[in-house]
Amino acid sequence: MWKNRSICYALSVEDGRLRALKGRRAAGRIRMDTLAEGVPADGPAAMSILQQVEADVMTGRAVSAAALPAHETVIHRLTAPFPSIRKARKVFPSLLDLALPFPVEQCECRFEQIRMVAGGKVETLAIAARRESISTCIDELAGRKLRPVILDAEPRAVWSELAQRFPPADPASRLVVHREGSRVLILYGEGDRFLSGTSVRSWISTEDLSRRMARFLRSVIPSGGSPAELIWSGHPALASSDKEEILRSCSIQPAAMHDAGGEDILLQGLCRNALQEPGAIVNLRAVGAAHPAWDSLTSRPLQKAWLTCGMAAALVIGVNIAWTRLQDHRAEQLTREAQATAASITGRERIPRGQEAFITTRFMNEAREQYEPFLQFTRPGMNTRFYQLLNEAHERGIALTHLNLMDGGSVIRGNAPSAGEAEAFRDALSAVGIEMKISIEPAGAGDGVRFRLEDRT
Repeated sequence: MWKNRSICYALSVEDGRLRALKGRRAAGRIRMDTLAEGVPADGPAAMSILQQVEADVMTGRAVSAAALPAHETVIHRLTAPFPSIRKARKVFPSLLDLALPFPVEQCECRFEQIRMVAGGKVETLAIAARRESISTCIDELAGRKLRPVILDAEPRAVWSELAQRFPPADPASRLVVHREGSRVLILYGEGDRFLSGTSVRSWISTEDLSRRMARFLRSVIPSGGSPAELIWSGHPALASSDKEEILRSCSIQPAAMHDAGGEDILLQGLCRNALQEPGAIVNLRAVGAAHPAWDSLTSRPLQKAWLTCGMAAALVIGVNIAWTRLQDHRAEQLTREAQATAASITGRERIPRGQEAFITTRFMNEAREQYEPFLQFTRPGMNTRFYQLLNEAHERGIALTHLNLMDGGSVIRGNAPSAGEAEAFRDALSAVGIEMKISIEPAGAGDGVRFRLEDRT
């Protein structure tokens, strides 16, 4: 939670009507109070509420939040075949780029719920939206006098609030059907893990909604059958007759069903998410489009913590602090130089931090004839081989513990379920032009084998 800031205003405008909710954290709990429920957005009551919200935000007493619609967001579960979160963080942008229908450099991306999973791999929930869509949403909200500090992803806000309200007893399949005005969100996951979702932007009829929902269920449950749990929610709530027709048309019989009634789940989810620790908040507003209050809200607690820590540490490790700052300054300078070089090569005005080499290489691949000498120097096709290597390891249940690809000295180490899988992995690499010799040794009783691949010299 923000230091000394325990209030959040959640805002939404649907069909020209304002909905506003005030969340206040006290004694470890969050109290929700409705400020406006469908009042005309251009009326005096709405204007009074929005003026109060803006005044509290600009004086640092509160934050405000709104949602980027579901049809403007892309959410994927990604898995990296590394037994290291640090290594996995470096490849998540590249893995997300393979799953997106548009280039990752055009998006704002957030990676949350990063954790180790079975098989020595790392999983994350990736949330992405095109900057153009974010900018359009911010402009539309501003036209209605809404200036949210935080722009959260609509599916995430709904899913997290329902997981809070109906805690899953086990990792069974869960389906959420949520109505938001004329739109309907259909979300699917296992336990509290959100896996996939879709939305109907304009709800025409129950028959049309049932058809879309049945198609979605076939994609997430290929073997057929029903989700173990179904949650109905929305504002306004779906009628009982509509729910019965949907269940009948989709031929599903969940073992358990819950109904959140007509409560404003979206706004409550926005409030709850916004009152987390700053590092856990998902804010899709880009740095260049951030609300004026964002920097002060996030930096003041951090500055105070650094000041307190620095005063204590200066007594015993002042020299180390000075050296660390010097290194940080140098690293920042190198980052700026890398971004400037990448921008001059690609002609792009803004290069996301940490993606300079990736974007430059992609640009050079698209302009191969013009940049052929430089491409030869940087080993053309290495990105493609790297993706093939990761995918092959993932498919065979192999966990890579060491990866070093370079001319004359490539080395790959890892753990495989069996010697046969390790040799098949070596053969797959050979098929894409990576010739390596293999050495295999037992990893222990029931633990498969350890292997080492290196260049054939």
